[in-house]
Amino acid sequence: MNIISKLNIKGINLLKFMTDDNYPVRLESLSRHDIENFPFLETIHQEYLLYIRYTSLLIDPFSEPDEDGRYFDFSAVPITKTFINREGELDIPRMPKEDYYRLKIIQGITQSVDSSCPTIDKFIHTYEKKVREIFDAQKEERLSNAFFVQSFEEDLHRICSEIAKN
Repeated sequence: MNIISKLNIKGINLLKFMTDDNYPVRLESLSRHDIENFPFLETIHQEYLLYIRYTSLLIDPFSEPDEDGRYFDFSAVPITKTFINREGELDIPRMPKEDYYRLKIIQGITQSVDSSCPTIDKFIHTYEKKVREIFDAQKEERLSNAFFVQSFEEDLHRICSEIAKN
């Protein structure tokens, strides 16, 4: 939201967007009142409501229980591991590869508007450290470009130059 305000963009109700335009949760988890008033709440209250939303999705709130009364457990879905792609290279799954790209773009935008996102910085640092470790440990393996630290400089230049025009 700090980035959006620095770009002079009208703010959005993040919780409403996440709940109404993405994946809803049951009203027993988040009240309509909390969703509608999210932008006006104190930061700690907003963080708590986002926590509730994410934890409410760990068990699919709209699945049907099985014969034992258990609902589909999103948190039990295994994380996809590295794999050999069509080119015969070791590759990183779509997630977190796409998440890395998005976070690098957000990080670049925050830097261009002189804002900070320490959590994103920490995530990127951790991810890039792990990618370097795998790269160093897999010298004999053909690796996709996903195992190289990337700047996405061209995309960032294009995005930030458009932002600067406005």
